[in-house]
Amino acid sequence: MSGDIDSGQWRELGDLFDELGDLPPAGRDDRLAALRALRPELAMRLAAMLAADGTGDGLLERSLDDVAPQLHAQLHDADWATRAGQVMGRYRLLSPLGSGGMGEVWLAERADGEYRQNVALKLLKRGMDTAAILRRFLQERSILARLSHPNIVRLLDGGMSDDGRPFYAMEHVDGMTVVQYAAARTLGVRARVALVVAIADAVSHAHAQLVVHRDLKPSNILVDAEGAPHLLDFGIAKLLEDTGEATMTGTQVRVMSPAYAAPEQILGEPVGTATDVYALGVILYELLTGELPHRRTSRDPAVMAAELRVETGRPSQVLARSSQWTPIYGAEGRRVAREVAGDLDLIFARATHRDPLRRYPTMAAFADDLRRWLDRRPIVARPDSARYRTATFVRRHRVGVAAAAAAVLALVLGLGAALWQAGEARQQAARAEQHAARAERVKEFLIALFRQNDPEYTHGQVLTAAQVMATGVEQLSTMLADDPQTRGELFVTIAEIQYNLGDMQQGLANVEQGLALLGGPSDGDDGRTAQALAVRGQILASLDHPVEAEADLLRAVGLYRALPGGSPDRVDDVEQGLATVYRYTRDMQTATTLMRDVVTRSAQRHGENSLVVARRRLWHALLLEENGEFASAEATYRLALPIVEQGKGALDPGLSKSQLAFAGLLDRVGKREEAAAYFERSIRAIRQIFGEQSGSYGTAVFSRGIHFLGRRMFIEAEADFRAALKVYGGSPATDVAHSQRYLGQALFGQERFVEAAELFRLAEASYRRADLPRDAQRWRARADYGYARFRMGELEDAATALDEALAGLHEVVGDDNVVLMRPLMIQGEILRERGDVTGALAAHRRWRGMALANYGDSSPEFMQSGYQLTLDLLAGGSSDQLREAKLLIDGVVDQAQAGKAPLLDEFRSVRRRVDAALAARPSRG
Repeated sequence: MSGDIDSGQWRELGDLFDELGDLPPAGRDDRLAALRALRPELAMRLAAMLAADGTGDGLLERSLDDVAPQLHAQLHDADWATRAGQVMGRYRLLSPLGSGGMGEVWLAERADGEYRQNVALKLLKRGMDTAAILRRFLQERSILARLSHPNIVRLLDGGMSDDGRPFYAMEHVDGMTVVQYAAARTLGVRARVALVVAIADAVSHAHAQLVVHRDLKPSNILVDAEGAPHLLDFGIAKLLEDTGEATMTGTQVRVMSPAYAAPEQILGEPVGTATDVYALGVILYELLTGELPHRRTSRDPAVMAAELRVETGRPSQVLARSSQWTPIYGAEGRRVAREVAGDLDLIFARATHRDPLRRYPTMAAFADDLRRWLDRRPIVARPDSARYRTATFVRRHRVGVAAAAAAVLALVLGLGAALWQAGEARQQAARAEQHAARAERVKEFLIALFRQNDPEYTHGQVLTAAQVMATGVEQLSTMLADDPQTRGELFVTIAEIQYNLGDMQQGLANVEQGLALLGGPSDGDDGRTAQALAVRGQILASLDHPVEAEADLLRAVGLYRALPGGSPDRVDDVEQGLATVYRYTRDMQTATTLMRDVVTRSAQRHGENSLVVARRRLWHALLLEENGEFASAEATYRLALPIVEQGKGALDPGLSKSQLAFAGLLDRVGKREEAAAYFERSIRAIRQIFGEQSGSYGTAVFSRGIHFLGRRMFIEAEADFRAALKVYGGSPATDVAHSQRYLGQALFGQERFVEAAELFRLAEASYRRADLPRDAQRWRARADYGYARFRMGELEDAATALDEALAGLHEVVGDDNVVLMRPLMIQGEILRERGDVTGALAAHRRWRGMALANYGDSSPEFMQSGYQLTLDLLAGGSSDQLREAKLLIDGVVDQAQAGKAPLLDEFRSVRRRVDAALAARPSRG
């Protein structure tokens, strides 16, 4: 029997095991006999698994006294030193990583010479191959095979050792446990909560696959050098559909880690997804405080059950005890306690409620409440409020409350009528005084803000714009306490500046505070609420929340239109933002049509050559490019850029970003020399305006990286994409996803296909996490992943990925959008490799037609399509096909020579092959 099979075959084996395990003996034998005739090796493995499953006398079914000596001997008989170097299937053992109850884990490397790769290899221990343990080990392998999430270690392979023990290889995570990582990096509260959110997303994925982990603890969550957590060890995981598996062993020794076990595990009650919610709540507490919420002194279920009666303290209480320095944060304890107190205390309390039904209903709900805290939004886990208790009292005493309310209402109405006339007179006098006082206070605030960079006060230290805004927010927390409307307006203004600086999270927090102070539109509203909604909509769009952004922007448009005069310029500003949001919530055609209307209306009021219209045209050009209307986009850029350059100067932020976008367009249509000049000009300005740590700089080097890709300067492209990823960190998800995908293309160009495939997989997961409606990008990442698998020799996986990508793209963008071109190129290559020349020709002819229509006959895309079609025709080999190939490749070489294309040598090589094939054909005589 072959020693190893791949992960796809293990999934198939697991599915067959589940199917046959439910059949009666006669039906099972018939099914096995049919399998033996078709696939004898698979049938042999399946029969062995079924035989093990039918045995009930394994280790876990025996008493602890019987098995203790055996377990002790097995824990000490591993001769690690002599085992290093042993080959298991495709892998060579390097060094031990650890040993658990039923398996040992090794660092291993590929030993077949195909490519270099380190893995974590888990091998069933000697002497542990009883039916129950073998069944549990194989179940863990089956569970991993069905999970696919960037924060869950992936199953890579599986097989049998020479001595008949099963093993599986999974990705190796070189990192620290989540608690060690947080301590080593001295992470703040928000960073620790963000880690828990990422873990919760991974567990939620497992739950969606009907898998409960049941053993969540810090040692099963490793964080890599990039700060990404990875969930591992599904050794005691439970499949929710597998209702026949008991939670306990035959000896009533419950399988769990006591410190993180939920009450239902301790009490021997059924476990479910709420069990994992509880464990992750405990991990949240440990990350926040450095301690566990309870002290469990024994593994005895009776002792642990008694300890459940001890009340758990709030995380903020633990932190508040440390009035001075708190080691895990490197900060003053009471300050950190104030940050944790309130909502995080409540979230922990709900996640770890003793009653599973009172916890969060799903892990996704737990993650969502933590995200609400991170976004400074109201959380779901609120305690019983005074309002709730009052409502309950009223429902119990309706008659008495109604009588008392009637008496109070009569008294209030009488008093109100008497006071109204006096109040009206006072208000008239107070309004003028309020306006004057408001202007004076705003002046005081602005003076205090500007003084932050007065050398008399700063002693030579110059604050950045972001620091000035942060200090302004602190001042607003104490100023204008009796004027909430003015405070709200200033919070919104600061939020808008932070948005322009790229500080989206702080901007969102401040605009939320401004909206709360403004209290919504009212009689005489001068547009402040509309402005706040417009700012929040812009920020939400930048944070990948287009649906919420659209709602805010539409409401802002309605409020502006209701103002005297209709505020047409303000309406145009907001609808310009709406056009960008419609790319995701509606479609590109709707977006470009709306933006065209905005430009037309604005030009009627301000004139065709005005600066305001030119800036709106630059926005329109960007949308036209995204919609594949490249000629119109280029013409619009060339019309608007000179006006903005003359009106705003070289260091205008909006201009530098538009020059960057124009450089990208020029690069796409093959005008690479002009593109290079615009890239350097815009990046120089952006570096000077925003600095190298800004999101704007990340966008700039990302765009230049794409330019380098087109020129096959893969090392330079890799450097730019890594710089962009460093700036973006972990948010927003689309920016991270774009950088991962294009970094994968840079590595692909260097023939680092395994690394590229992993980046494409991560990019697809990041796009999914952003969860944008009508998003084509994740399907483009899927196509790129298929291309990498193709270059790794995994033809069937590649074909499946491409079919899925093209189906997804057709659904999102239709049949003729430019984003289909690269997937069509890849699909054609795969079909040619599979011998389907007709299919390859169809895919590549379609690609060539789209390249001609969108980029023209001198573009790199058009040359590439001719090159690939030549290869298809060569593979076909008929006389007519070879003659067509000759015409095609001659044209491609001529174009490449004229444009100094980087693939000229490759094109010439293919032309020599075509010439040789034609020469080998007998003449027609």
